[in-house]
Amino acid sequence: MDNFYRWLLSTSWAERLRAYAYIEKDLRHQKRWVMNEDKWEDMKMLVGQIISIHFKKYPAKDVKDFSQRLTRLYKLLLAPMSEEKSLNHAISKNLLMDIYDEDDIAARQTINQYFHQKRLKESHSVLDNLFWCYEYMMDQVMTRYLAVMA
Repeated sequence: MDNFYRWLLSTSWAERLRAYAYIEKDLRHQKRWVMNEDKWEDMKMLVGQIISIHFKKYPAKDVKDFSQRLTRLYKLLLAPMSEEKSLNHAISKNLLMDIYDEDDIAARQTINQYFHQKRLKESHSVLDNLFWCYEYMMDQVMTRYLAVMA
């Protein structure tokens, strides 16, 4: 756990990718998702960013605290969205919002729009819903890019 903690919060991209690989390995081991390699890469990056940004924003006191909080965060991500009881699923939404810079207004607007339009599927995991929102955001980016290039 010490190495994972260090890798996850490292400024070295190579070390963070090492931590993200452990996350991907665990997600694949659960056999909850069937997706192509590109989607797995996106999923790995999304979960890795959510976890690493969360712990950069709210640092753990020590490795034991990190381990306990990581377990809770992971359980939240894997639980059905219906079990996330914050008002309008604000906790889940903020996990996704936190990975974007404060000045990334387009990303923040798209996330808010997705959550306010009730596109969430309550019976699916929080992670599934965040991933679908993330994919929706990437589609919106591509649409804006193509509109500018036309």
